Amino acid sequence: MKTALFIFLTYTLIQNNVYGSTTLGDSNDNTSIYLWGTNSVSSNIKDKSIKLTYLNSESDDKYSWGLALKGKAADGSSLLFEGSEATPETTVSIPIGKHWIFSTNPKVGEPGIISDDWLFFEAKYKSGEHQLFDKTLAFDKQLYKEKLNSKILSLSYNAIIDGVFLTGVSIEYGKENNYEDLSKISVKTTTTIGSEGNDIRISESSIDAREGKYVEFNQRKINMDFMYVPGMLRNRIGFDLFARHTSSSFKGSNTNYGIGIFVLDEKGPTRILAGVTYMHDDEENENLIGLVAGYNF
Repeated sequence: MKTALFIFLTYTLIQNNVYGSTTLGDSNDNTSIYLWGTNSVSSNIKDKSIKLTYLNSESDDKYSWGLALKGKAADGSSLLFEGSEATPETTVSIPIGKHWIFSTNPKVGEPGIISDDWLFFEAKYKSGEHQLFDKTLAFDKQLYKEKLNSKILSLSYNAIIDGVFLTGVSIEYGKENNYEDLSKISVKTTTTIGSEGNDIRISESSIDAREGKYVEFNQRKINMDFMYVPGMLRNRIGFDLFARHTSSSFKGSNTNYGIGIFVLDEKGPTRILAGVTYMHDDEENENLIGLVAGYNF
């Protein structure tokens, strides 16, 4: 059932160009909630990426660590590597988590108002290259590639309060770029490959690139989530209010707010089956609607 739902929603996202992700996040795949003990497969239609997350826990479930891989689209497909080269953007991250920060392990005591909580530190490394075009350069240098090497650190805290509220706050700092903000273009090159009389034979090739001034900059992110899971709905529906704040010397400061509705697995609020999110992006002055399909294992 979960597999069929995941495939159906992913197909819907692709056919209708609706932004989406498969984890508890907004249409940009940003969230402050790092689901404890949940391995997942994620796809984001907005940036055409696929993410694999695996978490391993100690036998006493006190500590957790794992590995996450995310690959962005290369020529219309989303891979982690293309031959021996990384795709336009490959992200490798290592999360390390600590369980029961302010809560009590139910095996050793009665839970308080904070029935469960955990802390995650994550180190990310982005690698790859972007295809750029600058018409002001010499003809043979107008198309060029910019290497990407970025290190990002993040810290997130999540808590389940009174059994019905799932909250989260995260802080992230690292190098970003404005590649997604540049204009998409297709650079076509026509070459004469032969002629006979008045007939001329040509070949044409095209390369997708971005045009504009490419800039790398350090950026800070703060994400906050507050999800309510009412018991009257059998703990199967979650209502999430969230805020996303970014600041940098290049783009300045920007804060967006949104709301999400999620269908939860019967095992609890840390397993997401499906949902929808809405957020207004003040910087781009656009409304972002995200469909969410969850596949956890």
